[in-house]
Order: sequence, then C-alpha cells, then structure tokens
Amino acid sequence: NHICITGPDYLRLECGSNFELHFSSENTQEENGAVLMTFQSHIPSFRGMTLSLNDSLYSTASIRLICHMLREPLFNKLRTKQQLGYIVSSYYDLESCLLKARYIPIDLVSIVVMTRKI
Repeated sequence: NHICITGPDYLRLECGSNFELHFSSENTQEENGAVLMTFQSHIPSFRGMTLSLNDSLYSTASIRLICHMLREPLFNKLRTKQQLGYIVSSYYDLESCLLKARYIPIDLVSIVVMTRKI
C-alpha cells in the first residue's frame, strides 16, 4: 500500500503501508528542504526480560546495529560523494503507540537529509 497526502494531517496506517507528506514553506524565500524517512519495527521494543516478547531483544539490538552501520555509508555517499545535503544523518529513535489501551514502545530507524534549493 502507498498513501500520499499533501499538507499536514494525522493518519493511522495499516501494517505494511507507506505514507508521504508533502508541503511548501509559507516563507517564499526559504531555500532549505528536508527528507525524513522513518522505518518502524513491527515488534515492540525491548523493555526487560519480564516485560518483552521473546523476539524483542533481538529486534531492538538489530535495529540499533543497523542505525550504527548506516551512519557512515549514508554520510559518505549522500553528503560527501553526491553532495545531496548539507546535513545527512541516521539515528535510532523510540516512539510509543497506543495498542489495546496500553502504550507500547516501538523501535525506529530514521534517516534525515537536509538540502538547499538548486
């Protein structure tokens, strides 16, 4: 599935869906742009041996390792070689989602590229 919405909005996505949000700055002189890609795990984050699913420790550790492994190649390729952005980063993040009246921690991989208009 692929969903594209123009303008700010809130949306609950089905598992496996994609979402794009496009908008222009109200400042017509703005020369910066940004791309943020976030990948969310379908396995709840590790919260300790008694509070987590069996796969949670492996999933959280794997996602943190992926973030670490992406950092240098992304910067080198997008910032240094292709010069697509003046800020290029990837990082691990933790969000909470409401599921069956409980907040569940979810692991995220985020990639940010900030650029100037050409």
